[in-house]
Amino acid sequence: MSAILWWCFCLASYGSDYAITLSDKGDTFFKEEAFTGSAYVHFRTNGTYSRIDREHMFVEESDRGTWKQDPKGLVTMKSSMHYRNIEAGPLAVWTWHTNIVKKLPQVQAAITSLLRTNRSEHFEPDFIAERLVLLPSRGTNHYSPISVDSDAKQISRGQLEFLLRAIESFTNRTDNHHFHVAPMRYKEITFLLWRDAETPINRSFPRIKKSIDSLKREQGKNVVLPLVYTAIDKKTFADEAERTQDFIFHPEMNRPRKEQTDGQK
Repeated sequence: MSAILWWCFCLASYGSDYAITLSDKGDTFFKEEAFTGSAYVHFRTNGTYSRIDREHMFVEESDRGTWKQDPKGLVTMKSSMHYRNIEAGPLAVWTWHTNIVKKLPQVQAAITSLLRTNRSEHFEPDFIAERLVLLPSRGTNHYSPISVDSDAKQISRGQLEFLLRAIESFTNRTDNHHFHVAPMRYKEITFLLWRDAETPINRSFPRIKKSIDSLKREQGKNVVLPLVYTAIDKKTFADEAERTQDFIFHPEMNRPRKEQTDGQK
């Protein structure tokens, strides 16, 4: 079953019980805690959103656009900054931080040439991910636009053909800047279930549910799940989203940074 079909199955199976509607009375905020960094989504009642990345050395807006929620609970986020990644099984072409669209014909040509000139049924993942296509980057550097899932032992001809079809579909679509997510609530914890962005755990309701089931928390205490976009209040967002991430493993570095920040107020 494809990732999108599996996601739709999860939403259909669990949506009626757990899907929620975002508030039209006040803005809604979500946080993903990744320990050395964190990320936020801010849904505004005026139909716009922004995404913020926060790390030790910087805070930046990583995406913005408009959003709309349908009667089934699915939120469509129309980004003004990014495209969805092109995904085909264990293969993907990353588009989020790269201006790859104009170079897709070069990627297609390299894959097509390999399939025509090499009759092998399988290829080494390192070759596909590191040497098949190299595009110019800054200065004299080059990079590979193709990513291979870390669990893949070999890449088959069929998987490369699947990627070619996914690239062709991408170039023919007009909604590549649309991202989809479902706000859900389970055991009083509200979170986002993503369809076509973010990490595998953020796309898996069973994994998020298991993470919530394993929680040991004090009654009434707000919880942010590790690596899952969890709802937070406005005050938490205001306190965190404009300052850099604290050091967890070297807390002694936080005091000088805090004194410097306080001195600038």
